[in-house]
Amino acid sequence: MFKQLILSLCLAVAMPLVGDAQASIFSPKVYSTGKQIEDKPLAMHAFMELRGAHPTTEPLEFKDFAGKTHKLSDYKGKLLILDMWGTWCEPCIRGIPALTKMQKKYNTPESKIRFVSVSIDDEKTDVKKWLKKHGFEDFQTWLDPKMQLDQVIPIEVVPCVFVFDGSSNLIGFVRGYLDWGDEEVPAYLDKLAEKYAHR
Repeated sequence: MFKQLILSLCLAVAMPLVGDAQASIFSPKVYSTGKQIEDKPLAMHAFMELRGAHPTTEPLEFKDFAGKTHKLSDYKGKLLILDMWGTWCEPCIRGIPALTKMQKKYNTPESKIRFVSVSIDDEKTDVKKWLKKHGFEDFQTWLDPKMQLDQVIPIEVVPCVFVFDGSSNLIGFVRGYLDWGDEEVPAYLDKLAEKYAHR
């Protein structure tokens, strides 16, 4: 409950600043992203495509339930969609079914897109047990109990999504809930992948 309160307050303060404030923590930009993709579906109205692609300032590593380490750089040549969530976050829970479908649709060898979810629950929370209890066994997630990503990219609210190009540069983000089940979303994601996966 306390986490939710803090994150909600942060969101209220941060929302007016989302454009340049988010991008300003990265230096320097790797390249200008040029003209933004048109015909953004209503479901993705909160997605902010940055004016410039920005590198993360340090390597990021996450572990899965088996203890295997994953790095952003493992997804070279892919548009990486990183979804941050918590078991105590109601909008996050509401989005799990649609995100699970997206993982199954895109996390294939031939796809230019990868969907990865990262739990920011603390180490006391048994995320795997929680997923099983709630019928979400097919939902794939990494773990970030120490919120290391927050040291590189501020996470003011969950759910939030960070989108990286094929070289692990941040090119966009969403703060808050996003309806991944909307039928117009896949076509827009394909355009993002066409523009950024090869970068």
